Amino acid sequence: QLYLELTEQFVESLNNVCIPFGMKLEYPEMIQLQNDRPETYMGVLKNKVQRNTDLAVCMLPNNRKDRYDALKKYLCLDVPVPSQMVLSKTVAKRGQLMSVATKIGIQINAKLGGEIWSVTIPSKTMIIIGLDTYKDSKQRNSRVSAFVASTNPTCTRFYSRIIYENTPEQLFNGIVECMHVTNQNWFDFYLISQCARQGTVAPTHYNVVWNSTNLKAEHFQRLTFKLCHLYYNWPGTIRIPAVCQYAFKLAFLVSQSLHEDFDYSLADKLFYL
Repeated sequence: QLYLELTEQFVESLNNVCIPFGMKLEYPEMIQLQNDRPETYMGVLKNKVQRNTDLAVCMLPNNRKDRYDALKKYLCLDVPVPSQMVLSKTVAKRGQLMSVATKIGIQINAKLGGEIWSVTIPSKTMIIIGLDTYKDSKQRNSRVSAFVASTNPTCTRFYSRIIYENTPEQLFNGIVECMHVTNQNWFDFYLISQCARQGTVAPTHYNVVWNSTNLKAEHFQRLTFKLCHLYYNWPGTIRIPAVCQYAFKLAFLVSQSLHEDFDYSLADKLFYL
């Protein structure tokens, strides 16, 4: 009964905070579970969630990994539907429900393909690509490489894919590779894109290793700073361009929870936030 009351309060708060930024929510169908076993959650998903379901939200009593992995795997592979996992203790915090609902509402909007905010991008034909890799936690010597690319002029919509790579550790043991390359057209710069209220912020080092455009160094610096504003899981700037952080999030989800490729019907959504 407590979880049902928390869920109802959360849904009401979510609706209140989403309306101002143009996100209309229909009242969801809520199913109360008899227990919190993974198979109980899975049984409800299999009975209720279909491919045309807009969104599945699961209220979880704790961050038990096997349950989280099972739910995400089902909703990313078997029946590909954007999903949101919410810890009950998160929405139970007194006086913070509206703040929590706002953050989750932004996440849900992004997962459904929404463009939450944007910055001015000077070029209308530019594609920004982020790459990252993460070692699979179950498949030995396998790594997940994630690719995220912008698909519109404002760099606020994205397309994502992954590939698995076999990287036998014995091939790398004892190998030291030294490379000395100089090129007068290369340049680098340091950028601090965040403002610290406590302590200090380490700058991020960027290298421009190939430039076939008319952009100058200062243009790359400004563009990079703008791209640090487009991460929809944080209401401010992050230390690297958003596409790079999206690639990390995707590689992490696949390598730690899914352990195989996701259904490509989700490729144009930030389902991994």
